[in-house]
Amino acid sequence: MLQPRTAVRKYQYDIIGKLFSKTSGPIIELGVDWGLTTVWLAKLFPKRPIFAVDPWPLDYHVKLLGCAKQADMEAKYRYVLASVAPYPNVTIVREDLHSYGKRYTGEAPGSIFFDASHEREGVISELRLWMPILSATGVAVVHDTNQRPVAEACHTTLVGHRFVRGLCIIDRAVCAGAGLS
Repeated sequence: MLQPRTAVRKYQYDIIGKLFSKTSGPIIELGVDWGLTTVWLAKLFPKRPIFAVDPWPLDYHVKLLGCAKQADMEAKYRYVLASVAPYPNVTIVREDLHSYGKRYTGEAPGSIFFDASHEREGVISELRLWMPILSATGVAVVHDTNQRPVAEACHTTLVGHRFVRGLCIIDRAVCAGAGLS
């Protein structure tokens, strides 16, 4: 099983855990990759449904992560499935997150974790699609705001958000201020 690589990641997980523990309802994870966060969320919140969304497409992962073949993506996907098998509260959704977001009709998520696109326009698009779905008492976290395009997307789209160690923290008040409610 893969483990968080750095003390920063552990610190981020501590923050996310504290924030998400104050909410109820489903957790939506956008961008799964190897499933590290998925498994961590499943262990921390065993009674909450978790929907982990990632299409595992070759083009995205080649560009950002250096995977060379679709077979690598299939192996990664199978690894994630095996990793979450012990957690019945986890549903893996192998689908484009925009398509899934448009057809999502479940309970309003109490927590959303954004870690899919790392390009400015992609993050903005994700925020505009998913934030209106967040429950009235929900909280969302955007990961990797230490990457300039991700941070710019948060600054462009949101007002009143908070940055903490590579995370952008968003609640419904921030959504309303940005016209995303």
